[in-house]
Amino acid sequence: MKAIFTLLFATIFTSAFAYNEGRLSITLANGRDLQVQIDNRNYTLYDNSVDIEGIAPGQHTLRVLRYGRRGGGRNNRPVVVLQTTIYVRPNMHLDVMVNRFGRMYTDERPAGTRWEQDDQWNGGNGNGGWNPGGGDPYGYRQAMTDTEFSGLLAQVKKEWFSSGKQTVVREALVRNYVTVAQVRQLLQQFSFDSERLEAAKVAYDRTVDQRNFYQLLDVFDSQGTKDQLAQFLRDKR
Repeated sequence: MKAIFTLLFATIFTSAFAYNEGRLSITLANGRDLQVQIDNRNYTLYDNSVDIEGIAPGQHTLRVLRYGRRGGGRNNRPVVVLQTTIYVRPNMHLDVMVNRFGRMYTDERPAGTRWEQDDQWNGGNGNGGWNPGGGDPYGYRQAMTDTEFSGLLAQVKKEWFSSGKQTVVREALVRNYVTVAQVRQLLQQFSFDSERLEAAKVAYDRTVDQRNFYQLLDVFDSQGTKDQLAQFLRDKR
């Protein structure tokens, strides 16, 4: 009886874990001489893309390596093109595209949806969820470049009053996206927690790496404001 109970528990546990598994697709704009690693495990590129079914939910380390072509090809010491942490949510399909400059774009859909199953938006061409010639159907969000953001930051600094700074931020984010690191710099231009909180709420929907937004809690001085931002993030989930 004990053995049967143990087997039943193991079966239920395994089934529940499998139910929460996610899916990860990675596409490289130029896969030549490149290698994808997930948690130090190498994956082979097919048509510049990798599709991983049943990946465990949670944080994973993504690395894109470039191998030299002279003196032995892949026996050469690789150069790290990109190293970052990605987060796969349970029952979600995370789609990652890395362009030729090493900039990463992400999007996700519930696993098992019509779009996720059939790849109808790209005609099922097997390119891992990126349509090089067909616009931006998955809504990839590109953050402002360093140069663009430096211009925005300079404009914010020119404003004497908080209301003026808020206006500049709002207007800029109507058509632009930012990273959490860039949001941090914007919030640091405000003197009071209430002003920072207002700007943070404005920036959230235009932030490309929203899962890292909690890292901004240390920008605020009072615990009360930190709690307000934390509650805001919980409500956004």
